[in-house]
Amino acid sequence: MSGSALRTRPLRRTALGAALVAALLAAGSTPVATAAVSQPVDIDFVTPDPSDEYGITLKRVVGGANEEDWPFGNQPGSYLEVKITTLNALPQEFGLGADLHEQGATEYLWLPETWNDPPGDGGLSSVFRAFATEAEPLVQKIPDWPGATFAFYRLDDGSGPLPEPELIGTYTTTGGFVPLAVDMQNGEELNVGRIATVSGAEIFPGATATVTASGLTPGDQLGLWLAPGYDYFWFILSGAALPPGSVPVGSGVVDASGNLSAPFVVPTDTDYGPYQLMVGDPATRDWPAGTARSFEVLPPEESGTVPTPTGSGVAVDVPLGPTSVGLTFPSVTGVGDTTVVSSATGPTVSGFTIPLDPQLYFHIDTTADHTTPVEVCISYDAAEAPGMIDLYHYTVVRDSNGVPIGSQWQNITTTREPGVVCGLTDSFSPFTLGVPADPKAKKAQCLNGGWQLNASPVFKNEGACVRYFAKQR
Repeated sequence: MSGSALRTRPLRRTALGAALVAALLAAGSTPVATAAVSQPVDIDFVTPDPSDEYGITLKRVVGGANEEDWPFGNQPGSYLEVKITTLNALPQEFGLGADLHEQGATEYLWLPETWNDPPGDGGLSSVFRAFATEAEPLVQKIPDWPGATFAFYRLDDGSGPLPEPELIGTYTTTGGFVPLAVDMQNGEELNVGRIATVSGAEIFPGATATVTASGLTPGDQLGLWLAPGYDYFWFILSGAALPPGSVPVGSGVVDASGNLSAPFVVPTDTDYGPYQLMVGDPATRDWPAGTARSFEVLPPEESGTVPTPTGSGVAVDVPLGPTSVGLTFPSVTGVGDTTVVSSATGPTVSGFTIPLDPQLYFHIDTTADHTTPVEVCISYDAAEAPGMIDLYHYTVVRDSNGVPIGSQWQNITTTREPGVVCGLTDSFSPFTLGVPADPKAKKAQCLNGGWQLNASPVFKNEGACVRYFAKQR
């Protein structure tokens, strides 16, 4: 550890940086509450160990249920507490280093140029250097930043400043390394890790959406966690511990280019309010990505619920503004309610485009006991979406042994006519209307009388239909 590379890199001061200063300064004077749990951790000392001129100890503290136990952010978490005492009656100065930008490349955190601090005291750099004496030991709380290596230095041995910082020892925290970076493309903000983005303008209980992130390790399988409260930056700063109420909502595999695009489902019993999406593994404290801003889980703007009685061939219709969704159940053995939500939020489409404006997804759920397959028919304004429209369902894909291996959009169209398209399904939520992106798929729609169903343009025969879509390359 002591042989790690050493460099400095200036950071722009931002509102977030100022908030970090305040949090660290406040943490330095916050007493540890009895509800917190502490555990000593071992420093990898450089000789001599221990020194006859100073003593140094480090412990990890996990905050309790009370706010006074939380040194960073506004959620419970963990932090490190270093205590340094001089043993020769001389005041000595100590500083902290860490590899916050690049794993193994230690930064001198006490240098003003590291943080691009303004002249004078009071900047972020001042938090990371201080004098200690035997009567007044140095006690400082520092973030339990996952995967980081903290380096402890002596800067003044009591006789004056040392010509070079003297490395005392290092400590590497558990978890996957999460770099601190300056985002030069978005207002030079202070960011950590990789920023994840959630698709859709409307997130509601029961919604299926997509999270995306880039710059990750190809092949990694990462969990998706819906977490109330603070954002990704403060989550990492506070020890990368999921706050109470966090729930797993899906998973995804990073592709060969380092990109993640994975669906997640908001549980139907989720309380309304602000949430974040964290990407990683709580068991190993590996959190390479997360959302930088919270999103609100709110009631859907457009939804409808209808009672579903028992019987055979039970048909229900749910009107939703300019559209409606009809369902025909082969048999209903237990009464319930059928609910449909139309929203611009849904899984990212692939292989087709959505012709409606605005683009809509239909999230279907029912509490009725029923048999399958269920016929789903979506009615729409044919003038707003002319041509041959298909019905797509986002459904689970299974391997040859029936084990789920993911989800994808599937064309389930069985019948269509201008203004309504139907399909059969064994499961619900979500559905959408679509037009194939592949010209060959479009030409295939002309077969078996499909050319007669096209409203605009109107074809004279199957050949005219095929020739038309053959030109749409």
